Amino acid sequence: MGKVIDLTGQRFGMLRALECVGLNNKHSRLWRCVRDCGRETVPTAYALRSGHEVLRVPASPLTKPEAWSDRYS
Repeated sequence: MGKVIDLTGQRFGMLRALECVGLNNKHSRLWRCVRDCGRETVPTAYALRSGHEVLRVPASPLTKPEAWSDRYS
């Protein structure tokens, strides 16, 4: 695996990285981010740095930010 890059506080389009929350099943780092609208999302570091996550449609209004902490903790 490559060198760990700290993305905390960095902006990626309309997203700001808050903290690393672990690894997904492909061993990619997951970052809890907040959108400018206040909603949270948990993309991979690759998706953030490559711009893939920035181009995605905003999260559904039914998505509750509290649910992310249970899912990725």
